[in-house]
Amino acid sequence: TAKAVAAAVKSAIAGIKALAAAIAAGGFVSVVIIIIICIIALIAGSCFGIFFIGEDTGSGITLQNVISEINNEYEAKITEIKNSNTYDVLEMSGSVVWPEVLSVYAVKIAGDPNDPQEVVSMDENKKRVLTDIFWAMNTITYSTETKTENVVTETDDGNGNIVQTYTTLTKTYLYVTVLHKTMSEIVDEYKFNEEQKECLTELLQEKNKSLWKDII
Repeated sequence: TAKAVAAAVKSAIAGIKALAAAIAAGGFVSVVIIIIICIIALIAGSCFGIFFIGEDTGSGITLQNVISEINNEYEAKITEIKNSNTYDVLEMSGSVVWPEVLSVYAVKIAGDPNDPQEVVSMDENKKRVLTDIFWAMNTITYSTETKTENVVTETDDGNGNIVQTYTTLTKTYLYVTVLHKTMSEIVDEYKFNEEQKECLTELLQEKNKSLWKDII
């Protein structure tokens, strides 16, 4: 937007003036510090700022708090499914991939063409966006199935002979599945542009695995 561009230009001019003043004064250390601050500011203002997110910045909300709340809601939905069905065997498949959820969140927040925002802090609005993204990417489904099984029991008749007894059992299976949208599906759903797609790909590189682990 025009305001964002103007703000960026003003920041750049201010930075250049500060560098020029520091160089003129012979303050090499000051120049290095300013350069580092500028680099951090650029990263923090991009989708990669998600790796800099930390403690509460004044809103009373942290990313870890939000992740915990969403995980609790996720577990509660599964518990509700289990409690509302009678079953003998539970089989679960699928899981939540938090790095993908957070990458989509970071790209959507920082890369929004109309209203880009930093992702190094968390507030109520960003919490709502992250929660919506989580449930847009993850769907919990379930089904039940009754199966008849033949069970063989072997016993000793007391004379050293093995006796096999066949019993027919009927069991109800409860299948709980977490359906996770692919990156292609979510990119199409949110209509990410080429720049956002590139950023999403970079965030999910294998080299960032340890960074995601630290955050989550």
